[in-house]
Amino acid sequence: MIYKKATARSDIMFSVYKACFDSRHSPDFSVNRSVGYPCYLLLFARTSAYFTFEETEMLIKPGTIIIFSKHSPYICRSCGTEYTDDWVQFDGSRILMDSWNIPFDKPVETSGVFNASEYIKLISDSLNSDDSSKLQTCSLLLQALLIKLSDFVNKELPAYPHRRELIELRKEIYAFPEKDWRIETLSDRLNLSPVYFQKLYKKQFGITCGTDIIVSRVESGKRLLCESSMNIYEIAFACGYNSDVHFSRQFKQVTGITPSEYRRLMKNGRN
Repeated sequence: MIYKKATARSDIMFSVYKACFDSRHSPDFSVNRSVGYPCYLLLFARTSAYFTFEETEMLIKPGTIIIFSKHSPYICRSCGTEYTDDWVQFDGSRILMDSWNIPFDKPVETSGVFNASEYIKLISDSLNSDDSSKLQTCSLLLQALLIKLSDFVNKELPAYPHRRELIELRKEIYAFPEKDWRIETLSDRLNLSPVYFQKLYKKQFGITCGTDIIVSRVESGKRLLCESSMNIYEIAFACGYNSDVHFSRQFKQVTGITPSEYRRLMKNGRN
């Protein structure tokens, strides 16, 4: 399947390609998505099933949400009883979702706190309707679901000091990766020493602030490599680098491949 954005309207934050509510599978159901999808997949397991990630199989409980990254492989099989799920295939800014602390490629048990099925049913109904504004409606509904998930995940995080300020600061870093972010300046904004700021940041997000800044720039670079015709130097500058060599080096450190290789891989994956 070729995934194309159906519109270029700026008021549509997420492009929803497909959605399915109440998808039922037989007791002997098994599927191996060896190369995943060329888009993101949000899956809500309504009954238990076995999922395999990176050769590790785990039992997923009812009410679990999993958001798969692009081209993320997985295996799913029933537990010997009927398996039911809801799902949405979509595209959108990874930078934005990362700034919301949206978890990728790992199960999140919602414990019945909110029902993702309600949102996915509305998305599916809207996508299959004749409404002229259905693309915008689907985008808004998916955004609401992701924000709900973000709120749930963030509430589950330990309440470290300055938690809210750190979350807002991280959102800003991912929203404007091209800025000249410096640990000293960021720590001053919270009236903290650079050492204590770094300690709190890593406790809160599981990553150092310096590394997170690099990741935000690489994610911005990924988007530009896929969605623009800019050359590597132009992309490097747009992501906050003064050198395309520096950008390429850090890009490969994070992704394992060069920007040119990534662009070629994504282009081939869409054809």
